[in-house]
Order: sequence, then structure tokens, then C-alpha cells
Amino acid sequence: DEHYQKNSGNKLFAGTAHSFREQRLNLKSSTYHNGNDSFRIAVKDVNCNGLFNEDGIDQIYIDHFEVDEIGDRFFELDGKKSFFEWNGKKYSVLKIDPAGNQLQFEYLPGAELEKQLKFCRKIPKFKIIFADPEKPKVKVRKYTKKPMFIYFWDFNSPHLEMDTAALGEIHRTYADVVSVLALNYGDPPRKVFGWQNMNKSPLVIGIAPKKIAEKYYVEKTPFTILTNKKNQLCEINLTSQQLLTRLKEKYPR
Repeated sequence: DEHYQKNSGNKLFAGTAHSFREQRLNLKSSTYHNGNDSFRIAVKDVNCNGLFNEDGIDQIYIDHFEVDEIGDRFFELDGKKSFFEWNGKKYSVLKIDPAGNQLQFEYLPGAELEKQLKFCRKIPKFKIIFADPEKPKVKVRKYTKKPMFIYFWDFNSPHLEMDTAALGEIHRTYADVVSVLALNYGDPPRKVFGWQNMNKSPLVIGIAPKKIAEKYYVEKTPFTILTNKKNQLCEINLTSQQLLTRLKEKYPR
């Protein structure tokens, strides 16, 4: 720092912490294999000082098992309280090798999740951005006075055709009982709008930006939530087919 500060002339020198050291490899990842709970996990040396286990600085990243590049869902290190969550489960971080070559953690059965939506609480606020660009935004809490089923999806979601067929039937038959909101996450809005028109979908189709997906802790699609008429969370990951069956049993028509 002293050498470059003295020899930088009129140029502003930011310091080695913000220049040369940031070119170091500062993210190391691996894959955890455990059936449906498998995931990709990484440790990040945030300040690029060669250490990967500094509390309050470094981070743990989690993503899907099959990804090549890890996403941006992270948990900060916090000493003995360090943890991460994935697929509705919480894991305690036991030890991280300073060089980032090894990470030890354990599953905490029955532990309360800290980075998930809370049951019996109102869902986070956001404005619905409709796929149809002509429609104005609407606050989600003013969208309906009925229970609401929010379906996060993308074009790679498994069983998309079956899901949308079931949701279409729910919309046509039980619109007086529950409102359906289908939010696309990750696809171009123009493509979503084109799909809606081409399929003549009766569903209310919206766009979920990254900030909304983060508010709702969407890890993968499809992801669903069911609320009551007060916008309080009742269930998570109820499938559209399960909801349709439940409605048919309770409201035979």
C-alpha cells in the first residue's frame, strides 16, 4: 500500500484490498449428495484475504444440485450461530477450513426456519406486474378479498401443462372461493405474454422480479403459497392438483 501510494502520482489509489487481491479465487463450491435434499454449496472469501471462515464477513451460498454456476442466495457467517437453509430444512455450520477446502454442517430436525415465510402472518407486500403491459400494477393485498393461491413458475417447471390446466379449472369453477395468481419467475416478460395469448390462458399471469422471489424465498419452481382472505399464509407448496381436489370435495358443483 505504501509503495503504490507514493508512486501513483495524481491517480487515486484505492488500496490493495480493492485491487490486486480481488483477482484471487474467492469462491469454492462442492455438491452435497442426499437424495431429494441434495444441493450445491459454496463458501466465499468476501474480502479476498485468503480466508473463508471470518465471522461477519464471509458467506455460504446455496443453489440447486445440478447447477454449474452457483446463484446469489447466501447466508452470512455468525460464529456458533452460523446456519443455512434449503428445501425447508435448517443446517448448522460446525466448521469451515480457513482455506475453504472443507465445510462441516449438520441437519437440525424440527428447527424453526429463519429465512422462510411465517405461517399465520400476512404475506410480504408487493405490486403485481402483469404480463400484459397494458394492465397497471396492483398491490397484492388489494388484489382480492378471498383466499389466494400464488403459483410461482417458469417454462422449465415440471408438470407445467398439468398445473396450468388444474389452475384454469379452479379459476373457471371456483373463482368465488379462491383467487389464482400465476407469477412467472425468470423468463422474458414478452415471452410470457406471448405464451398467455397463444394458449388463451384464463389465468391472471404476472411477472415476479428477483426482489419478489427473494421476499418469498423462492428456491425453485413451481413454488406455491395459499393464503386466507386476510392475506395470512396458510400453506406452502400445495400443488394445483391437490387444491383442485380439495375444492371439489368441499364445494361439489
